[in-house]
Amino acid sequence: MLRGKKLGLLRGTDDMDDALRFCNAAHELGAHVAPIRSAFTPDSTPSEVQDTARMLGRLYDAVECQGLPPSLVDQLARTAGIPVYDGLALPSHASAELAWRLAGDAPMADKRHYLIQAVLLATMT
Repeated sequence: MLRGKKLGLLRGTDDMDDALRFCNAAHELGAHVAPIRSAFTPDSTPSEVQDTARMLGRLYDAVECQGLPPSLVDQLARTAGIPVYDGLALPSHASAELAWRLAGDAPMADKRHYLIQAVLLATMT
């Protein structure tokens, strides 16, 4: 379904569980995920953010941001021209709350997995 799509995983933290949750969901749909360590600092200029966003938009079909300030993610999303997710696979994301509300006997990890995949499919196809 996402075969041939390239996703970037821009991380400002070292939490591998959240990164793996995103990567596994995307890989199962056929996408390739490239980890990217964020070089942004509080001193990063708007020009640096815009230049980076344009580059990400040329290299990837979508980008997941984890551990970055929401204002920075918003700046990236405005300029990149591709879907930019703000912690889609993080426990604090609204999709995690939605998973708790889903009916059924599936384990919570599976519900989260399927919701991440649903968002990817809805925004990238």
